[in-house]
Amino acid sequence: MNEAKPAPIRLSREQLYEEIWKTPARLLSVRFGISDVGLAKVCKRMGIPRPTRGYWRKKETGHRVRRVALPKSKPEHRQEVVFFAETGTVPRRWKGARIAPEIFLTFDQPHPYVEITSRSLRTASSDIDGILALPATAPLSVKVSRNNLSKALRIADAFLKAWLDQGHELQPKTEEIPFAWLSASPVELHFAIREEKDGRLCVELSGKRISRRRSYRRRLREKIRLSLEAWAGRIFAVALHYVEQRKQVILDLERKQQELEQWKVDCERRARDQQATVQRWQEERRKTDALIKGESEWRRAKEFREFIAACRDQMIECGEDQDQIEQWVAWALSKAGRPLLDPKTSIEQTILETREVEDVGDVAA
Repeated sequence: MNEAKPAPIRLSREQLYEEIWKTPARLLSVRFGISDVGLAKVCKRMGIPRPTRGYWRKKETGHRVRRVALPKSKPEHRQEVVFFAETGTVPRRWKGARIAPEIFLTFDQPHPYVEITSRSLRTASSDIDGILALPATAPLSVKVSRNNLSKALRIADAFLKAWLDQGHELQPKTEEIPFAWLSASPVELHFAIREEKDGRLCVELSGKRISRRRSYRRRLREKIRLSLEAWAGRIFAVALHYVEQRKQVILDLERKQQELEQWKVDCERRARDQQATVQRWQEERRKTDALIKGESEWRRAKEFREFIAACRDQMIECGEDQDQIEQWVAWALSKAGRPLLDPKTSIEQTILETREVEDVGDVAA
C-alpha cells in the first residue's frame, strides 16, 4: 500500500517573508524540498528581502541585528508560492546521479571485488584506533572499523555496479597500483573508503589533474541528514563529472598537440622556403660577380694588348731592330699573365661560369 504524500506547502508573500526571517534558509530549503539557491530565487521573484551574511551568527551570539522591512508589492512580484515537499527530501545540491535503491536493500550478490574484500576483512585484526588491517589480498581500499564495515561495503558495491552500468570498466590491481581502479577510457579514477576520527565514513576519489593542480582529489564525507542512497548518488555524480572534465582536458591536450605538430610542420616548410630563397640569392650574386669580373678582365686584356701594340709601333718608328722589338713584345706579354693574352679567353670563361651558376640555381629552385 502506497503511503500518502504530504500536502503541498502554500505560502503567501507575507508568510514566506516571516519564515525567511525566522528560520535560516538552509533549514527552510530542507523543509520545502528545494535548494537554498532555489529558495533565494523564489524570494527574488516575490520581492522578499533576505538576511545578509552573518545575520544568524550575530543573532545567536546576542548581537543586535536589524530586520529589513517587507517592501510594498509591485505588479511583477508573485503573491503566492507552493512547495511540493516530500518526506526525506534532501537539498538539490546533494542530488546526484540515480543509483537503483534496491542495491542497498539486498546484499546477496555483491560485486566479486566487494565479496573478496568482505571475506578479507571479516577475519582481519584491528589496530589501536579500531581500524581493520587491510590484507594484501583485498582488491579494494577500505579502511574502516568493524562497525562501519557493512555500510562501507554497501557503498562500494552500489558505486561499482552503477559505474559498470554506465559502460565503464574496473581494472584489477597491479604491482604499481595495489588496489583496483576505475577506468572510463581514457580516464582513470581511484576509489577508496576510510573512516574518520568521529566514526563517519569518507569516500576519496583521486585521479590525474583537471586544472592547474598536480592531481585531482575529492573527499566526500558522510552527512547525518543524508540517506545512504543519496550519498552514494552524490559520489557517483562527482565521479561522472570528473570523467567528463578529464575527457575534455585530454581532448584539449590532443588538440594542442596537433596544433604544435602543425606548427612544427609550418616552421620546417618556412625554413626550407627561406633556405631555398637564400640559395637562389647566393647563386644570383655569384652569377653577377662572374659577369662583372669577366667584363673587367676582357676590358683589361683589350687595353693591355692595345698598349703593347702602341709600344711596338713606337719602337718601329724609333728604328729599333726588329728582333729586339719582337723579343720585348714577347717579354711584355709573358708578364701580363695568361688571362690577358686574348680578350676572347675572358669572354668564354665568363659565359661558362654564368651558365654553370644558372643551372645550379634552376636545380635549387
